[in-house]
Amino acid sequence: MSEARFHEMAQAVDEVFWMMPPDGKSIQYISPAFESIWGVRCEQLYAQPELCTQMAHPDDRERVGRAIANLALGVNFDIEYRIIRPDGELRWISDRGYAIRDASGQVINTTGVSSDITQKKLIESNLKIANEKFRSSAQMLEAIVEHIPVMVFVKRASDLTFELFNRAGEALLGYERSALLGLGDRDFWPHDQADGFIEADREVLASNQVKEIAKEQITVAGGEIRYLHTWKIALRDECGQATHLLGISMDITERERAEKRLRESEEKMRAIVDGALDGIVLLDPETLQFASANPAFCTMTGYTRQEIDRLNVHDIHPAEGFSRVAEQLALHIQGEQFLSTDIPVKRSDGSIFFVDIKSARVMLSGKRYLVGIFRDITQRRLADAQLKMSARRYQLLFDHSRDALMTLSVPAYQFTSANAQTLTLFAADRLADFIALRPWDVSPECQPDGTLSSEKALDNIQQALESGLCSFEWQHRRLDGTLFSADVLLTRMKLGDELFLQATVRDITLARLRELELKEFQQLLRDLAAQGVASREAELKHIAREVHDELGQLLTALRMDISLLRIQFANHIPLLMPKIKDMLTLVDKAIQGARDVTRNLHPPALDMGIVPATIWLQDELTSRSNIKCTLHVIKEPPVIEDALTLTLFRILQESTTNIMRHANASCMEITIDCNHEFIFLRVSDNGTGFDETLLPSKKSFGLMGMKERALAVSGKVEINSQPGLGTVVSVHIPLFKTHTRRREND
Repeated sequence: MSEARFHEMAQAVDEVFWMMPPDGKSIQYISPAFESIWGVRCEQLYAQPELCTQMAHPDDRERVGRAIANLALGVNFDIEYRIIRPDGELRWISDRGYAIRDASGQVINTTGVSSDITQKKLIESNLKIANEKFRSSAQMLEAIVEHIPVMVFVKRASDLTFELFNRAGEALLGYERSALLGLGDRDFWPHDQADGFIEADREVLASNQVKEIAKEQITVAGGEIRYLHTWKIALRDECGQATHLLGISMDITERERAEKRLRESEEKMRAIVDGALDGIVLLDPETLQFASANPAFCTMTGYTRQEIDRLNVHDIHPAEGFSRVAEQLALHIQGEQFLSTDIPVKRSDGSIFFVDIKSARVMLSGKRYLVGIFRDITQRRLADAQLKMSARRYQLLFDHSRDALMTLSVPAYQFTSANAQTLTLFAADRLADFIALRPWDVSPECQPDGTLSSEKALDNIQQALESGLCSFEWQHRRLDGTLFSADVLLTRMKLGDELFLQATVRDITLARLRELELKEFQQLLRDLAAQGVASREAELKHIAREVHDELGQLLTALRMDISLLRIQFANHIPLLMPKIKDMLTLVDKAIQGARDVTRNLHPPALDMGIVPATIWLQDELTSRSNIKCTLHVIKEPPVIEDALTLTLFRILQESTTNIMRHANASCMEITIDCNHEFIFLRVSDNGTGFDETLLPSKKSFGLMGMKERALAVSGKVEINSQPGLGTVVSVHIPLFKTHTRRREND
């Protein structure tokens, strides 16, 4: 019930509360408001903690990651950044993170609050735009004012009467704008309230700053009280004289009501704590003194609240065995443990009872406390009496499992029991036929890798005994001599003083067949993708040729006609010459644009081979950036088919684009080489590099596309990079293989 009340409280707040360990690899808690802001379910975030960083805007992602990393070092942050939701919507987030430290100052946890400030950013942006555009474009101002989803008003500076009101203002205040224009604050609101508005307006007119009023109360039509968050700024003429006052107000009534509900929820939470059946105490981890306790804890221990306030941990635990209590408490304080079981507690009359204790670290008024929840487990003996029934249930599960289950004695390594599924899987007629066999007795002499089954089985058994678990794939031999493959899980178990292993065996023959089918489908998909790429490249080449042949010729003819006009009328109509000159300039730009489009769609150098195409790309890179590009052709490749040339060129193009956008490099090298079997392409730079282990989480589709292009022509792409040491992209593609070509009708 307490957890349910807490969730009700969290759902009533628009902000997102979060908590995670310093390493940032998991999420301990995220409030429900996360789903409405990020557009992702909380369960998905728990499973993929990196989603928050991945959803950050690419321009903000590095800054967000750096802030989280610094938080683990104890550096709090307060940042604003953008996220891209799964539906494509862009939102602004205000995120504040705080490091939680233990008594020694070590960071033991992190927490924070995230807020959706998209509307605030929209308001600030629109406010700036309105201030800049007001004097030059009344039409634009009207469009902004009428469509902005918050109240916008303009007052004359001379008498502070309303001169402009938008639709949102009408809806918020409940008045038509015709009833507002030409009147002032005193015509609608109580004098004390109106005087406050007027005083704030005159303060804004006297300054050059935007005045932000975080909360102001206003009585709208009908007598309802609402709360506004308002920004005001003076609009000035060319001489700097204030002529108008622009105001933008956002209705925050619902937020105020939510905060009120939060306060009410806190009161309800206090009632829940006082009415809880479990004992709840608040402990000072530095002095081990109790700061508070609920009635259930008082009843449980026999102390009054006043008496508990004077007690510490030593007073409620027996001296015998207190060392274990102290050890457990230290783990709770450090955050390394949250549950302790079978802890003895001493009542005020000296009697002893046992409890399970759950803990949580909290901050109250800037001071760290430990909340302890004590649950009386006197009834545990009853649970112990039911242990035999649980053992029986386990036996039923063992016997009726759909997997083959068997136990293995240590150190004889003989099977001591097996369920019915085991006998079916190994083609044994009776349990007696299987008992006393050893793992290598139901295996071929050697495994597929050539290792003796007896040696490999002993290695796996030893690993299971040392680590507790060992899973592996194994080839078995049934008692009738047939072979099958299976997944095996060895689990170390101990019952009293007896140590044994439980083996779980699952036949994966069918799974292997499905895996082969899946690989075939994957290859088919890759071939289809390669066919699509080939068709697209052919279409780009066709479009480039059409632009060059048709549009280029038309533009050239047009330029010749304009030049002829200039020759014919230069002496007769001098006033026409500037216009003709401008027309020639525009036509020249159009001709150049058509050439640029042609080169970008399908560079003509591509038809001459990979080396000329690389030289053209080198020239383009040098002209568009400050990166020094060097080309080395160790051995020029022979004439190769178009598919190979296009693949190499597109991979090279993607590599150089990545270097220009992300590497911050000053120079790069391109190397082309070949032998009688392969053609090699190598692109290296001296840029910042990156951590290759982060590639899967970042989902770099550019790098993935390079690899897929190479796979489509039976080649491969290798990417080697380290932070600060640059990046090397190596491409190996076989020269003589049948590759996907475009279809005849493409």
